[in-house]
Order: sequence, then C-alpha cells, then structure tokens
Amino acid sequence: MSEQVVHSEVQPFSARAALPWLVSLGVYATVLILGQRLLNDPDSYSHIEVGRWIMAHGALPASDPFSFSMHGAPWITFEWLSEMVYAGVYALSGWPGVVVVAAAAIALAFGLLTFFLLRELSPSLTLLMVIAAVILSAPHMLARPHVLVLPVMVTWAAALVRCMDRGGAPPYWALPLLVLWANLHGSVVLALGLIGPAVLEALLREGRSGWSHVLLRWLPFAALALAASCLTPYGPEPLLMPLTTLGLGPALAWISEWRPQGFQPHRRLRAAAAGRHLCALARRDAAARAGPGGDRPAPFRFGADTQCGSAGHAGAALPRGSAGSEVRRTDRRRCGRLVARFDSGRVRRVDRGERGGPGA
Repeated sequence: MSEQVVHSEVQPFSARAALPWLVSLGVYATVLILGQRLLNDPDSYSHIEVGRWIMAHGALPASDPFSFSMHGAPWITFEWLSEMVYAGVYALSGWPGVVVVAAAAIALAFGLLTFFLLRELSPSLTLLMVIAAVILSAPHMLARPHVLVLPVMVTWAAALVRCMDRGGAPPYWALPLLVLWANLHGSVVLALGLIGPAVLEALLREGRSGWSHVLLRWLPFAALALAASCLTPYGPEPLLMPLTTLGLGPALAWISEWRPQGFQPHRRLRAAAAGRHLCALARRDAAARAGPGGDRPAPFRFGADTQCGSAGHAGAALPRGSAGSEVRRTDRRRCGRLVARFDSGRVRRVDRGERGGPGA
C-alpha cells in the first residue's frame, strides 16, 4: 500500500472540525456546574405542572385550570410540547433531569452556531462571536421552553443565511423545523420574520429585471412556512400570541423579559466598562514608566468621559518623579471611585472643567 493511500485513509482530526464539539462540551459543563441558576425562574414550576396536567388528562387545556383570579378563562398552552418534555423528564429524574435537558439544548445550540459560523469565518473570529453570544444570552439560560427551541432557531437562521450568501433556492428542507418550533415555543413568528431579509437580499442581488423571478421563487416558500407554523393543536392562534402579549399595556412593566434593555440593571456591563478603564490606566502607567520616548496611547472615550480617562492620559505625559507619581496615585483613587459609581449604578458625566487638580 502506497504512502499516499495511507495518508488518504488516515486523516488527522483538525482543530476546525473539533471546535464545535469543544464549544458544546464546554458550554454543557459550564451550565451543569451552574445548574442551580437554570431553576431561578418560577415559570419552570408552572410549565412542569401544565405538562403533568396534559399527560394526566390526555388533552390540551382550553381554559385556565390553575389561575386564582382567571380560573376557567379561555386559555391556550402554545408551549405544550416543551411542557410535556419537562414534565416527563421531571417524572423520571426530578430537577436534575430538567437541568440536564436544558443544559443539553443550550450546548447543542452553541455547538451548531459554532459549526455554521466556521463555514464563513476563521476559528478565532468564530470563537469570539460564540463567546459574545454566550455572554449576551446568559441571563436567558433558564429551564424554560425557549431553551429547547434554541437549536431549531440556530439551524433555521443558518439555513436562510446560507441561502442568502449563495443566492440559491429557498431551503425547503428546513420547513419541518417550523412545525417543531411552533409546538415548542410561541416565538415561531420570528422564524417567519427572518424570511423577509432573505427575500430582500435576493431582490437587491437580482435587480429590477429579476424581481419577478425572485418573488416566484420565494412566495411559495413563504406560504409553506406560514402553513407549517400553523400545524399546531390550536391552528394559527400561537402566531398571534406575541401580539397579544405586546397588547397588555401597563402590565408589560411587571414582566421582566419584556422590558426594554438598559444599562442601569446590568452589573456585567458596568463591571466590563470599569475594567476597560482600569486597563487603559495600566497602559498609561506603563507608558509613563517608559519615559518621554515611549509609546503613549490616545485617550479613551467610552460612554461617559470619565475622570480616569483624562487624568490617566495626563499622567502618561509626565516623567518619572514626584509629580508623575502623585498624578498616578490620584488616577488610582479616581478609578476606585469610578468602579464604585459603576457598581452602584450612579455613573455620571464628568465635564472637563471638573478635572482640574488632584482634589477634583
């Protein structure tokens, strides 16, 4: 057997091929270690109880059997499939089983995201994007129906993006995913919304002369996607649930996941911003120790222009000595106050006129 045949039969497992598996295993292990946090939502209890009710009665509820103030009112459980999954797992292995299933769905979603991103990006950029996605989605990693639909969501979005990149035919093979999505979670309307950018991309690529061809190619796909999303025990009614929820008016203020995102309540963002300024201070201190000939980074302006930014830059311009040491000590005191303000949510804009001296 020739050397060429041997090499063709035994090929090393590349790092690029291993990265999705490593990401999945890493996310899975991390989520399991922090498994108790997956249960930090009272809705997990209600979803399991609804699933137990469905399995006990062999039917889906048409009215609310649990509410005290709205008992017997018309009600649909559009997440019935997820609730049955959680209830079945809870019956078999209790809360540890619920955590394992939720963690597996989350890990699978990020593994698929890594796999699809590697088609277009380098491993380093892919890893950076996945880390950002993990950080942004961390507050929503809960044992609730939406985490079970995450792998379906990633696959559907990747199929549309792949079609947009290649300018090919609509991904008809992905339509069964919408049936699963519609019965796992009420966010399937998002899947239909993602078809719009794909059609717009095709229209812009073809130009006016090819618009009719594009519409003839995508309209049947959109119609079938809508039909697939309606294949639920309640028909098309789950598609209207997001609109119903948005129509709750003042009651939305009591639902944390439907509130607009802001800077105030997120300690991670405040800590990251404070850490960024501390890193900038360290670089300026290093430039000051290097002397007047060293590299001096430009001043940072991130969000509120803080005392740490301008004073640290001024310290970098001073030579080593009593004056430079005094300014650097002042920088550290000001950055300490900055971290305290970030931690308490009281970040304020500091005008340049307030940064005159060490006592400012």
